[in-house]
Amino acid sequence: MRCMTLAGSVTRRPRSRDFPQAYLLAAVVSLVLALAMVVGGAFPARAQEPDVLTAGQTLSAGQFIESSNQQYRAVVQTDGNVVVYGPGNSVEFATNTGGTANPELTMQTDGNLVLYGSSGPRWWTGSSGANAKLAMQNDGNLVMYADGRAAWSIRGGLIPRPPMGPVTLNAGQTLTAGQMLVSANRQYQAVLQTDGNLVVYGPNNQVLFATNTGGTANPRLAMQPDGNLVLYGASGPQWWTGTSGANAQLSMQDDGNLVLYTDGRAAWASRGGVIPRPPMGPVSLNSGQSLTGGQMLMSANQQYRAVVQTDGNVVEYGPSGQVLWATNTGGTANPELALQTDGNLVLYGSGGARWSTATGGAKAQLSMQDDGNLVLYAGGRAAWASRGGFIPYPSFSGNGGYVVGQQIAAGTYRTRTDSTGCYWERLRGFSGSSDEIIANNFSDFHDVVTISPSDVGFTSSKCATWTQDLRSITSSPTASFGSGTFIVGTDIAAGTWSPTGGADCYWERVKDFSGTFDGLIANNYGSSLPVTISASDAGFSSTNCGVWTKVG
Repeated sequence: MRCMTLAGSVTRRPRSRDFPQAYLLAAVVSLVLALAMVVGGAFPARAQEPDVLTAGQTLSAGQFIESSNQQYRAVVQTDGNVVVYGPGNSVEFATNTGGTANPELTMQTDGNLVLYGSSGPRWWTGSSGANAKLAMQNDGNLVMYADGRAAWSIRGGLIPRPPMGPVTLNAGQTLTAGQMLVSANRQYQAVLQTDGNLVVYGPNNQVLFATNTGGTANPRLAMQPDGNLVLYGASGPQWWTGTSGANAQLSMQDDGNLVLYTDGRAAWASRGGVIPRPPMGPVSLNSGQSLTGGQMLMSANQQYRAVVQTDGNVVEYGPSGQVLWATNTGGTANPELALQTDGNLVLYGSGGARWSTATGGAKAQLSMQDDGNLVLYAGGRAAWASRGGFIPYPSFSGNGGYVVGQQIAAGTYRTRTDSTGCYWERLRGFSGSSDEIIANNFSDFHDVVTISPSDVGFTSSKCATWTQDLRSITSSPTASFGSGTFIVGTDIAAGTWSPTGGADCYWERVKDFSGTFDGLIANNYGSSLPVTISASDAGFSSTNCGVWTKVG
């Protein structure tokens, strides 16, 4: 900031509103001051910018600060009067201290702006605070700032500090007459007045809300532990919010809204009154269950909802009612969202299926999570999510050796296509010894295997890709099938099945897909008799038996 005299140090040409007679005198003064600098003299503390006087700096007679648009200047005149001049030399403000000898206007470090003369202080703002500065603004207002706020101005004088008070009132706490809550930005106050009225004031003291309980003796505003905010007087309750819930808190927000929170949600506000609780619903939908029009899933924190709307659209809503995801199936009559036993989530209408996740797997569950993600789990993994859609199944090549837990995860895998000469081994080590083979199999057809977390390794040769995609490989559970390994309940239904037969026909009923003898329920070679598959069977394998047809 530069500190200007009326001439000399000003390099621009004088304007019509400058003081021509003062230029000659100021030039002489400037020359004297320059000589003083040469011989080691010192100037008074001066501003470093033309429009600001900072803490510890002084303006002497004839010096001034000027707005950056050069329309306004605050001048310490040689007669001791401090005057703010505007366009056309209009007087905007004056201290009326003419006759002050040796005037100096000092922006003190304590935040007080003082005009001194030979006889001592002549005028002051009466302000205080740290980091003070006096600014000649482009709007013509000379403003003194301290503590990051306007503390004094020529248009209004001393500016009172905003009221202080807590921002919140917690469960079990009380405000008495004259006490208040104050927003963090100090712009809004919720005041329990001595007349018993609770009033929210905004900037310039405008009334934003009131309980209209004036005339209440001995008022007391209680944030009760049960979640109800009650204004009591000598004769009992005078006003209340009618709310309830745990962990209640009343907050005077920076937006001017006085809000009561309970159970982690807004329950009442000065703008709007009581806020209804969001509708309740289950968190999850399990395999075999459905939601119909108007029903929903709701997260445990009650912030997110997945709604089957009556118009047929399935929509996920967030905390403020914002749409996070939708099936875009509006216009579907008689909507029903079904989580099928095969692990597929399907939206049906009167005209049939309208939308699906195309997922599959056992023990499926659709969950509305607290993070706002609607996730379908099937086969022990996340199979689909509203954030991202279908989640690919883990898989690995049918040719190679793998370390379980590092290169591949434990779980149930299948090859979905036939492959001639497919051979696999579950291993307890990589020494190459036959003693380390837990189970193995050789097949020309699609297969299923469960790799245990305790397995050390798994090797595979000439097999199709192994995948955890366990969705059906048949057209329906009751459709005829041929050779390969099938999952009961997914690929084929329980019941009695008859083969067309073959001299080398071999079949197995298994209780798991471990590939061990312990997993075998029954088997047969060379027979073409019907076989009854139980619903408790995990799988059924067949080789060279022809075509199996359901007969019972």
